[in-house]
Amino acid sequence: MSTRATDERAAFGVERAAITTGCLVSVAVGDEPGLKKRPVRVGRLVMDHGLEGDRHGGRGPRQLSLLDTAVLEAMCAEGIAVDSGDLGENLLIAGLALDRLVPGTRLRVGAAIVEITGARPLCGGVRAVDPRALKAMIGRPGQMARVVVAGEIRPGDAVEPIVEGVATDRL
Repeated sequence: MSTRATDERAAFGVERAAITTGCLVSVAVGDEPGLKKRPVRVGRLVMDHGLEGDRHGGRGPRQLSLLDTAVLEAMCAEGIAVDSGDLGENLLIAGLALDRLVPGTRLRVGAAIVEITGARPLCGGVRAVDPRALKAMIGRPGQMARVVVAGEIRPGDAVEPIVEGVATDRL
């Protein structure tokens, strides 16, 4: 692989393996105190806030919590009963290597665009789901993001990395 190709991918904020189209599996809102969120059929992402109705939304880099379905699948395989929203995620995504996305990567989700701001911090609150949950999440915490273009989202929407405003599944 050429150095130029590596530099171009780095400039786009995405490793080669992460450039795919994913699918939004669940949208979850937490309007009550605590970690767990409840799945909703339709969500509205609000610029510089996050998911409408979510008590954790607000200005700053941690407006949204994104999690890969592979995390839930791995936890279930370890005997930990977990479902959408249980780990505090707003968006549950399948088919996109979230852990390979770097800060600055933008994703089109439904009619909205979000920007990855960094790895999701592990929260001891997941122990309320199962005492083994925190340990099971080490190395696969998910990502945090901010909303840069508002829009409606719903389960089934494509989740696509974008480069200079153009959705792409290949470089």
